[in-house]
Amino acid sequence: HRGKSAVVKLEDIGFLEVVETRAASMTPGKISYCEWIITARCNFACPYCNRLEPRGVQDPDLSQVREFCGILAAMNCRYVHLTGGEPTVRQDLGEIVRIIRDHGMRVGISTNGSRPTQRYLDLVDAGVELFSISLDTHDRAQNPQFAGVRGVFDQVVENIRVLSTKRSCSLANNLAV
Repeated sequence: HRGKSAVVKLEDIGFLEVVETRAASMTPGKISYCEWIITARCNFACPYCNRLEPRGVQDPDLSQVREFCGILAAMNCRYVHLTGGEPTVRQDLGEIVRIIRDHGMRVGISTNGSRPTQRYLDLVDAGVELFSISLDTHDRAQNPQFAGVRGVFDQVVENIRVLSTKRSCSLANNLAV
């Protein structure tokens, strides 16, 4: 790798061409997938994260969620993936999931997995079909360096263990090695 830059430009590997080709083939007014930053708030302080700056931006309220879900449904959206920040800091997340489901769309969530297990089980009951959980290291001692908080490793591991047994949802794990 001598003489090669450590930074790869997307245009140099054809990524932008793929994106442009896909965009050109889309039917106007139709989407099948939406990744929605439902909050900028987070209970972690990961040093690598591109933290969103909420600067006066409020989380959408439930009436705004209903309105946006109506727009997505009218555009034939089939799947909504909630992300953030950390979606589980929203107390009304279960209701948001139900609203999305009531509009005929499937729901997944990206999460740091640190909340009490019952929180995730309630979200499964509300209709979440996929959890993408970040466990930034397999080493308990190193975890605080990645998460920016202490004492969450065992809870995240337990949530991965419990959710992996649920037949009604899938689990993806993001692990830095």
